[in-house]
Amino acid sequence: MSIASSLQSRTVYCEGKSGGLDAIFFTRLLTSSTPLGGFTIRVEPIGGKSGWGKFFDAYAQDTNYMAVRDRDLDKQPIFDTTENIQLQYESRVYFLGLPSLESYFLKPSLLVDFLQENNRSSPSIDELELKLQKIAQQLIPYYTVRWAFQDLRNSGIHVPSLGDISSMNLDESACINAAHTKLDEFRQTAAVFVTKARQTIKVNEFNTIYQRYKAKFIANTDFLFWFDGKDLLKRWFEGLGRGGLSSETYSEWAASKIEFKDHPDLLEFQRICWYQK
Repeated sequence: MSIASSLQSRTVYCEGKSGGLDAIFFTRLLTSSTPLGGFTIRVEPIGGKSGWGKFFDAYAQDTNYMAVRDRDLDKQPIFDTTENIQLQYESRVYFLGLPSLESYFLKPSLLVDFLQENNRSSPSIDELELKLQKIAQQLIPYYTVRWAFQDLRNSGIHVPSLGDISSMNLDESACINAAHTKLDEFRQTAAVFVTKARQTIKVNEFNTIYQRYKAKFIANTDFLFWFDGKDLLKRWFEGLGRGGLSSETYSEWAASKIEFKDHPDLLEFQRICWYQK
């Protein structure tokens, strides 16, 4: 396979700041080994989602630019025929297969290695896996509401954000009450933008959508594909952060240790950056 259109270099934009987690992760993915021919890749962080205008301005001048970002809840996960999570694409921006970078670090054996390397006692791999499963169960009501809201937004009903998870009661009744509060806010402000009939129909769909996602999340253990890894990791690390260790220091360490070969979506993005015209 030839180098991308015989180019000598390519710039890949990512979220975050210089020297931050995203920059470390994607620099390692794209430059730790490189194809032959002197081809180089430069990773440039552009901040949060608001910084994407910089990428599109650059792309308008040179289609050699590419970008990658967290999938978050903006797109549902897509799987290939072998059940591997797939990279997604839109306007030369690539979306990770998992919801966020931190999702790739939710591997019990990786956390055990980190704790042992820092001379800390560690729960067993089985104990860490069980803890992660329990955390995911606790987050089901919150993410059920968020995915139901996302479905409404995708249909043109732009309900307000549910709010920061750190400030929320995660019991199901509390999450549903918070959702209804946000829907009431929408009802009061949306009439200017959405016809009353369409507004009422779509808002009333919330309970049906909620129940559909709830059944899905209770019946399956594929929460890694649907729940933001940031929320899972922060809770997973609770009780382990002693002596200066934190979920943030673990993430930075994991970004330099993760085995990319275990993640076909990451290898696909690497291949695209190296070889696609």
